Amino acid sequence: LMLIACEFLFDELAKYLETHLIETKAHWLRLNFTRIYQKFFRIMSFKIYKNGAMILWQSTLIRFLNRKTFLRFKKMH
Repeated sequence: LMLIACEFLFDELAKYLETHLIETKAHWLRLNFTRIYQKFFRIMSFKIYKNGAMILWQSTLIRFLNRKTFLRFKKMH
């Protein structure tokens, strides 16, 4: 649930869950630290990749839209 809250940017829910887990499930968190860390790292790596891909796509689109050939095509239609 914590990972889903972080993934969908439910910040308040994520903070509440984080506090709740630390206060009530500290032992479980220590026992499962490696698994939790791996899942969190996988999600954060994907977010970084996704953000980088979006920036690359936007810059490519902007360059395409600013090209003379596109501007001429736009004027023709």
